[in-house]
Amino acid sequence: MLFSSQYETKQRKQWRSLEFIQYPVITDNENSQLKFALDMAFALNEAFAKAGYKRFSGIVKKSTAQRNGLEIPYYEFVCHQAEFCGAIRRNYARFLSSILALKAQFPDAIGKEKMRQMVTAERQQFEEEWDITVNYALSSPLC
Repeated sequence: MLFSSQYETKQRKQWRSLEFIQYPVITDNENSQLKFALDMAFALNEAFAKAGYKRFSGIVKKSTAQRNGLEIPYYEFVCHQAEFCGAIRRNYARFLSSILALKAQFPDAIGKEKMRQMVTAERQQFEEEWDITVNYALSSPLC
């Protein structure tokens, strides 16, 4: 009888579909990996700070895509937490909007410096509010 009861309970569980994120970067380097980690940390705060943090698993994988003859690296993230994935997408979209606005306003080296300052300020703000260590090996094959 115990097995039957457990089986009926497990049958009623609704599984969420997986959420997939593709996070394109110009080059796969330490700065891109740090920006990805910061966006993930900001997304955790945005998605769970008010409702309570959750423990969950996700998969991060480095991939490339061919677009117009160019090979574009991107980080792929997969998990069941739709709110978290949505927050990552929103943070990335805000970042791209800021970059495009800066490029339109400052099409030369000044724009690049302003972008660097923007990312540095975001990182410093985060480090003032959080103490976090992120380690993952995006440049090596995942087993």
